[in-house]
Order: sequence, then C-alpha cells, then structure tokens
Amino acid sequence: MRDVTIPRSAMRAHDLLRTARSYDISDDVMLRCNLRRALAADGTGFRQMAAELIVAQAMDRLEGPGGAIEATARQLGYATPSGFVQAFRRWTGQTPGEFRRHRSTHR
Repeated sequence: MRDVTIPRSAMRAHDLLRTARSYDISDDVMLRCNLRRALAADGTGFRQMAAELIVAQAMDRLEGPGGAIEATARQLGYATPSGFVQAFRRWTGQTPGEFRRHRSTHR
C-alpha cells in the first residue's frame, strides 16, 4: 500500500478539469472557484494536491516494468534525473532506487 493518500479533492478536480476541457472552458472562472472550494473542503491546496499526484505517478512508474529512474524523471517533466531524485527524496524520505529495492523485497 502507498504512503501517499490522494485526497478526494484531487479526484473531483480531475473530473472538473476533464469536463472543462471537453467544453473548452479550461480558463473559466467558475472552474477555478469550484477547484478551490473542493480543495479547501479537503483541507489541502493546489500545490499539495499536485505534489501528491506527482508522487503517486512516480511510484506507479517506478514499480512498473522498465521503470527506470531516468525515464520516470523525463516522463514527469524533470530536466535531469538528479532533480527528480532530490524531489522524490524530499517527498518520501528515500531515493527512487531505495524505493524500488524496498518494494521488490516486500512483495
């Protein structure tokens, strides 16, 4: 089980953004207000939600087949693997390599 919990607001925000894109209203003021309201209801903010989603994506990619650190860093938009490694350590308290080794021994 993951150490990261994705708040309900993230799922609502994802649904709101998907709906907005389908209607081409991604810059609509109401969407931003609804997103802020949903995040506030869960006691979180956009930056925290975004960080939690990135952590979840990183973990999924690292656990998957061929989840190389360099490829994961690139897929998540990091210019260098070292920047990703530093961010991952800040989020989880371990490097991506440590995370992969820990997961492989606890399966």
